[in-house]
Amino acid sequence: MPSESNLAYARRLPQATSTVLRMRFEAELMGQLRAVQNNPALTVKRGRKPSTSVLVRRAVQRYAADISTMDEAELTAEVLAIHRLI
Repeated sequence: MPSESNLAYARRLPQATSTVLRMRFEAELMGQLRAVQNNPALTVKRGRKPSTSVLVRRAVQRYAADISTMDEAELTAEVLAIHRLI
């Protein structure tokens, strides 16, 4: 009998309206993501932890919303931060 996972996964997205994105993260960033995942304040449905894919999807939603409200100076700073990642 399989044990029930303590992770809460997102519902499966329809293939017609979604795209698969495979990503590789630096160990430090993955450690930060795991720390967020293990934060008891973020416990969801029936005491489960959000899956990393749910957290990444939410982070992208927040980032897109933040970008849309940035002024010119903030956007310039963001572009410079992106350049440092490349």
